[in-house]
Amino acid sequence: MTTITDIILVLGGWTVITSSIIYFISNRLADRLNIKWKETADSNIAKLQSELNRNNNTLTSLISLYSTNYHQAQDRRIKAIETLWNNLLEFNNVIPNEGHLIFNIFGDKEIEDYWTRQTDNELYLAGLNALLNINENEHWKKFYSFRNIIEKERPFLGEKIWYLYELFNSFTSRIAHLLLRGRNDRKYKHWHHDSFIKQIFDSYLSKQEVDYIYSAKINSLRLTLAFLENKLLQEINKTLSGETLSETAIERIKQFEKVLKVNSK
Repeated sequence: MTTITDIILVLGGWTVITSSIIYFISNRLADRLNIKWKETADSNIAKLQSELNRNNNTLTSLISLYSTNYHQAQDRRIKAIETLWNNLLEFNNVIPNEGHLIFNIFGDKEIEDYWTRQTDNELYLAGLNALLNINENEHWKKFYSFRNIIEKERPFLGEKIWYLYELFNSFTSRIAHLLLRGRNDRKYKHWHHDSFIKQIFDSYLSKQEVDYIYSAKINSLRLTLAFLENKLLQEINKTLSGETLSETAIERIKQFEKVLKVNSK
């Protein structure tokens, strides 16, 4: 008669049977844990996918809104720049024509002797008379009308363009002031010797740029105006091409990254 002991011996003994039972139970437990883990993982993946989709939709909406706002802002910016440039050209008229002649052709001594020079040259005398006949109040009234139109566009021009416009504005208005005040006093000096203009350039420009401006002895006014216009045009081109906007965006991203690092600590 076969006993339970005989069966156990045939199966390999209690050790083998116990190991088999443990292995069976472990596999069953592992299967159940895997099923549960998979259900949890699938649920988490679904939640993550939903979150990603929601973020993608939000980002897409923001990009679309940003694109629309950018194009609208760029159109307004272009209009403001056009207004700036058209009126800026009128600033050359703030400096009397005779001033361009005086500061572009004459040397220091000739400028100082402008009102005392004895000559019968008709063109020279015509220049004197033209300066004497300028209505100072009307002259500055015209200047302020140009400036007021430009200042209304300030919110749309950007700080760098406005900064360079202020430089151009300060220089041209100071030149006009020197010419009209010198006319009243019957005494001129080269604008290179005006301390206020020097302060303006030292505040706005690099030392190398200032040295370049003051190195010009002939056509000094024409070259300086061209230099200031060129700096302004470079900034305008950067704004119209979107380069300035990109630089601003990059700076904002850098600032945002700093905030994230602080908050993550």
